[in-house]
Amino acid sequence: MAWKTHAVLHADLGGQKKKIRRLALPSVESYSVDSAMDTDSDSWSIEIGDPAAELIELLRRDNEVRCNIFGGESGKLEELQTGFADEVGYTEEGTLVINGRDVTCLATDSVAEPRDVRHVSPHKFVAKRGRALGMTEFKLARVKPLPEFYTDGSETEWESWYRMYRKRKMWLWSEPNGILRADLLHYSDDPTYYFGNPKNPSAKKNWIPVETCEFRSNKQGRIGTAIVIGQAKDIGTYNRVADKTIAHWVRRPIQIFQDDDVRNSSEARQTAFEEIFESKVGAIEITITVPHQGHVIRQNKMARLRLPELDIDDVFFVVGTTTIGGPQGLIHKVRLRQKGFAISRRVPDDPELVTPRSAGIIGGVFAEALGVRWSDGFVTAAKEFHGPWPFDLFLAGLLGICDKESSFHNVRQGGGPEWYKKPSGATPLHGATNTIGAWHERFANSAGNRLNPLYPYEAGVGPMQLTSVSYKIQADKYGGRTGEYDGGRWIPEANIRAAAGALKSKLQGLPVSDSNFFLGVQRYNGAGPAAVAYAKDVKKMVMSNPGYLGIVRNAIDQAEAAGAPAEIKNAPQKIRKILGYAERQLGDPYVWGASGPSSFDCSGLCYAAYASQGLGDNIGGRLSTYGYWNHGHGAGGLFRVYKNDLRPGDLIFFNSLTHMAIYYRDNMVIVAPHTGDVVKKQSITANTWYGAMRLKGLWGNDPSQGIPPNLPE
Repeated sequence: MAWKTHAVLHADLGGQKKKIRRLALPSVESYSVDSAMDTDSDSWSIEIGDPAAELIELLRRDNEVRCNIFGGESGKLEELQTGFADEVGYTEEGTLVINGRDVTCLATDSVAEPRDVRHVSPHKFVAKRGRALGMTEFKLARVKPLPEFYTDGSETEWESWYRMYRKRKMWLWSEPNGILRADLLHYSDDPTYYFGNPKNPSAKKNWIPVETCEFRSNKQGRIGTAIVIGQAKDIGTYNRVADKTIAHWVRRPIQIFQDDDVRNSSEARQTAFEEIFESKVGAIEITITVPHQGHVIRQNKMARLRLPELDIDDVFFVVGTTTIGGPQGLIHKVRLRQKGFAISRRVPDDPELVTPRSAGIIGGVFAEALGVRWSDGFVTAAKEFHGPWPFDLFLAGLLGICDKESSFHNVRQGGGPEWYKKPSGATPLHGATNTIGAWHERFANSAGNRLNPLYPYEAGVGPMQLTSVSYKIQADKYGGRTGEYDGGRWIPEANIRAAAGALKSKLQGLPVSDSNFFLGVQRYNGAGPAAVAYAKDVKKMVMSNPGYLGIVRNAIDQAEAAGAPAEIKNAPQKIRKILGYAERQLGDPYVWGASGPSSFDCSGLCYAAYASQGLGDNIGGRLSTYGYWNHGHGAGGLFRVYKNDLRPGDLIFFNSLTHMAIYYRDNMVIVAPHTGDVVKKQSITANTWYGAMRLKGLWGNDPSQGIPPNLPE
């Protein structure tokens, strides 16, 4: 019997009652179906003859089209693909063309909402989320629950599910019938398919002839030596592994990897072996074309390939197939890879629990507490452009510049009335003289406009007195309108944003320090004695008491107190400020030995947070992790507390006294983890517990001593 291909469409097919209906198509002119283990979503396409345009409703904008594709002989149909249309087209010849992807597109097109779950079973979690997205059938391996799993909005649902199952050494894919599968790869199975020419001619009936063969052996990706550098918190780890299988090669590339998780040399060595393995994945791939044999060839199977003329005789893994059907018949393209090296076995990295360095600052509350004109614009611009510079200093600097330039007025250089919209005709809007001519005269600022009082030079405009043509044009872009008289340069928020970008460019390349920040402010104004005097004036506005830096920090404190969890809101003021300081550093890079202002190591972050409240000497000064522990057990002001009695602000010690952090709440710490990472919030369970300490008097009537240092908790 002849092989036939059928399709079943689910769509709104017209009629008075708009609803999804099922339409069985007895024949499909041509089709192509991909199935692969190394892609997220598998693609498919079908062409359907429709000369009378009976299916034209499928092209309607708001019509979702679902499709099931079947193939086989009469009474022996098997499902080739199940999925959703991405594109529907109609040709001049009267052919409907539908392109789509399998059901995994429901997850690959959806962002995983931020969530943090504990003791989660992957099969329950994935099935629940899959049903919420529209999937209906699952065959998910049951594995040991994960103690903790979180997403932060930076990955798709599919990526989060895949990461969850890879943590349990499983893979995730969709079957042609739409069933979502999670399981091991079938590396250990006996061959399902036999391609090529058998040694014994009598077995030929069980072998599928190969029509074409393309052999690819990728040498470029191979790693000769993998060097893994880890960071066991404040102690570095290192290991070097060479791939002995290519020891005789001349080209043996050396690659260095920074692994955020390795804690000792043994783990670094294992990671190095993994990197060498990954360089071999897919290095050899064979693509063969075979004729139709009355059934579809499936991925995730083992296949024997024997082509003596190419010296190939081995067992391979079927990593992907493409089934193509049309007037010329049916063919299969099969991608084969070496057993064991077919699919990556990496476990995707967990998303970083990182928020902007202005974390804890609640926009509206913060802007209201700041109490200056266009507060939202200043806060937004500082968040966008502060880069490695402390957020509070950068914001305070913008405020100081604005005060120096215009005293927070939206005017042209030299003063005068604040900018207003173009008058209509000769109708006065702001007084009898407020005509279009007067408007032009008041706000001309171009170097080529003789109405500009600074002609032939550019005149500054807006709160930040933008003078450079390039900065004016940038503000016009930000404001969404161009022009000398009513461009974005006259919109205060766009004007401030352009100035913040200019200040960032002037700070580029300078080491982070207070003095260098005001050197950048000097460059913002220009050069020479006038620029030096300008920077001194701005610095006085920013750093005086009270100055803009104090105003910003007070606003931050108010905003953080308004949005803090009850446990922290009710804590003593100094603890709130210690945690507020630590939260403002979220996103700062880890640098060994650093204690601010824009980079930290673990003990440096703890010291800087306490020092911000004048308590640096109370905890012993700038010490190492080990030093703080010993200081507390000596004559210092720290005493040890039980794990079940942790309070915000406590100092937490991990990994045999090589790492420390500040306790936040709910089993979370604020921590500078290691080289290559940034300050972030992290669960205590991500580290190996050692102990905890608290500063005497920080919580009021603390006991004079805690746990004796020589006793377990």
